[in-house]
Amino acid sequence: LGIIVNVPENKLLLEKILLTEGTPGTNVLGQPIKTKPGKDIKIKVGAGVSLSEDGMRATSEIEGKYMLADGKASVVAEHTMSSDVDTSTGNVAFVGKSLNINGSVLPGFKVKGKGNVFIAKGVQDAARITAGGDLVIKGGIVGDGVVIKCWGNASMDFIENVGRIEVKGDLTITDAIVQGHARVGGNLRVTSGKGTLIGGEFILGGSAYIRELGSDAEVITKIS
Repeated sequence: LGIIVNVPENKLLLEKILLTEGTPGTNVLGQPIKTKPGKDIKIKVGAGVSLSEDGMRATSEIEGKYMLADGKASVVAEHTMSSDVDTSTGNVAFVGKSLNINGSVLPGFKVKGKGNVFIAKGVQDAARITAGGDLVIKGGIVGDGVVIKCWGNASMDFIENVGRIEVKGDLTITDAIVQGHARVGGNLRVTSGKGTLIGGEFILGGSAYIRELGSDAEVITKIS
């Protein structure tokens, strides 16, 4: 829904157009319409934005979210949402260093962060999460339609029936995994909370540290 206006570094944000005296006109009856000369303004900038020496152009200094508040153009590297990711927000994409969601990601919605991503209240079925940096998800991640990709290290509380998790760094689970499928470039740690991993398939580039692996109920659990 465009709630975040992402801009790259060195992006021209504002450009001042010199004032003119204006040209008188006429209305439909041929009567003259007087004009007023333009008013001069000064471009004001805040954090993350530089102003040219002649004061004519404002340019972004960093990647992030463009804002125009209190008459000042700013670009910030962090974005925080207090709500869920749902129909009121639409899918969320952010190019800054940190994206914080203090709610949950509802079914079918997408979250993309070029930097670190934090989700406070879990991820529901068919949601897609992509983090270019580190990823932290509190609460449960449930549903075989969930897709999670992380280019840094990832920490998650609880996973159940999740069909696709890809982590380039280490994956740490703070409670338990039930029927998960993950490819991890680094280490897998399931040692705190319940510390159990039951069912699913895991391919690791590093080592596995798990308190309790598998189940007496003959649930197939594969680790490579």
